[in-house]
Amino acid sequence: MKAEESKHFNDAIYEVWRNGYNPDNIDCDQSADDFYNGMTPEYTANREIQEQKKHIEAKRERESNAEEICYNCEVCCNCYGRD
Repeated sequence: MKAEESKHFNDAIYEVWRNGYNPDNIDCDQSADDFYNGMTPEYTANREIQEQKKHIEAKRERESNAEEICYNCEVCCNCYGRD
């Protein structure tokens, strides 16, 4: 990885972290593609943040839907411990 490419990647990592998201999820190859396509580190970070937001929202929706389906079986994670 060249110095400029590495700086782009590290700046993107910092931006993702600074915004409260997981910097470990940044794809090094995608970051390199962004760098060679003339994109800024902020672009790379924003793309990753949007991707993480989609995953977080999808997870919340799945969990919300799971809580709505309750068969009072006392076995599944949604029912266990309920009176």
